[in-house]
Amino acid sequence: MFIREPVGYLRQFLQERQAINLGPHEVVYILKVAAREILPAAGLGKKCQQLEVFADWISHNEITRSPAGAEALVKIAAAVSLHGSDDQHDNKWLEELVNDDLSFWRLRLDLLALCRKFELPDGMFTTPDAWHRFSLPLAFEVSGRRVSISADQGGRIGDARCRLAQSVLDKAHRPMSLSIIGDTQHKWWWEIQTSAAPIQVQVLFGSFRGEDFPVPHGWASPLASQGDSQR
Repeated sequence: MFIREPVGYLRQFLQERQAINLGPHEVVYILKVAAREILPAAGLGKKCQQLEVFADWISHNEITRSPAGAEALVKIAAAVSLHGSDDQHDNKWLEELVNDDLSFWRLRLDLLALCRKFELPDGMFTTPDAWHRFSLPLAFEVSGRRVSISADQGGRIGDARCRLAQSVLDKAHRPMSLSIIGDTQHKWWWEIQTSAAPIQVQVLFGSFRGEDFPVPHGWASPLASQGDSQR
C-alpha cells in the first residue's frame, strides 16, 4: 500500500522536466501542487503572493477576489493618468509598473523559494531560457482569463475598489479588467479593458535583466526562516 507524497512526487516531476519544453498542463500541475498542497501542509500558505495568484488564475475563468489583481488595476489607473506627463513616464516605465503586481518575474522568485525550502530541483527557474520554457505555456494557459475587482468584497479589495472609483481618470478610461493576449509574432500583452478602448502593454517575463538571475541583489525568500541560507 502507498499514497502519493506531494513533495517527493513534485521533486521527481521537476527532475524529469528540467531541460524540456513544458506543456500548459504540466505548468498547471506544478503550480497547483505547490500552492494548494505543499505550502499549506507546511503552514506556509499565503507566504508566496504571486504563487497564490497564479494558482487561482489557472483554476478559474475570471478572478475577482485577488488583492494583487485589485492593486494592479488601481496602479494602472494611476499610471495611465501620469503617462506622458514628463520624461520619466515613458513606455518602459509603464511596462514595468503594469508588470509589478501581477508579475511573472515575482512568480519565478516564489517558485525558486519553494524549491530551496523543500530541496526541489530549481533548474526551471534559474536562467532566462529555462524560465521561458515555463512562463510561456503559463501565459498561454491564463490568456483570456480576466482579472477584475469584486463588487461585494471588503478589506484590501474593497479599499482598492474605492481608490479606483476616486481616480482622476474619466470613468470611461478607468481600467475595468486585465487579461493576457498573444499575437502572431509570439509576443504576449496585458490587455487593459476600459469602456473607451483597450490598452495593451507588453508582458515582461523577467529575462530583460540578466543580472536578476538566479536572484536579484538583496532578494530574500518569503519562505526562509531565521538561519536559512539564501544561496
